Amino acid sequence: MEKYKATVQYTPDLIRKAEKVINNTFYYKNNMIRIVFCIACMIIGGYVQQLLGTTMMFIGAVILAAGNMNGKRRAERIIEALNGEEIKMSYSFHTDEVFGCVAQGNKSIYPYASLIRLLEDSEFFYLFTGKDQIFVIRKNTISSGRIEEFKKFMTQKTGLEWTKPVILFTLNIRQLLFNKENTKCMGR
Repeated sequence: MEKYKATVQYTPDLIRKAEKVINNTFYYKNNMIRIVFCIACMIIGGYVQQLLGTTMMFIGAVILAAGNMNGKRRAERIIEALNGEEIKMSYSFHTDEVFGCVAQGNKSIYPYASLIRLLEDSEFFYLFTGKDQIFVIRKNTISSGRIEEFKKFMTQKTGLEWTKPVILFTLNIRQLLFNKENTKCMGR
C-alpha cells in the first residue's frame, strides 16, 4: 500500500548539485587530500626560489581551483546526454518493503534495504543506493507535507538515521563517525 508520494524535476542545476552532494558525501577524503596537497605546494613554493617555487605555487593554485573535476565532468555528461531535456521523477513509498519511481513512463521498484545512506539539506532529501547512485526528492513535494513523518518512516524501513551533507571546512570527527555509522556497506 502506498504511504507517501513525492516528485522532483531533474534540471541541469539539480544534476550538478546532486553530483556535488555525492562528491562531498563519499569522496571527502580525496577532497581533503587534494586541499592539503595544494596548500603544501603553495607553502613550499613560497619558500623555494626561482622557477621551481613559482611552478609549485601555480600547480597548487590550479589544482585547488579545479575542485571536483570528476564530479563536474560527470554532471555535464549527464546533462549533455539528456539533450537539454529535464526529467521529472515521481516516487511512491509503500508500507511493504519497497519504493518505486517513475521517469519517462518507466517504472522501477527498489527495496528499502538497497538504500545505504539517507541525507537531507534544507530543500532536498537524498537517498543513496550506492556511492554514485542517488535519488533526489524535493522536500516540499512530500504528500500531505508530512516531512517529519516521512523521515521517521524511512528510518524505520531502512534502519538508517538521516545525516547532513559533509562540508569540508566545517568537518568534525563526531560528524564523520555518525555518518560512517549510518552508511550501510555495499552489498548488505
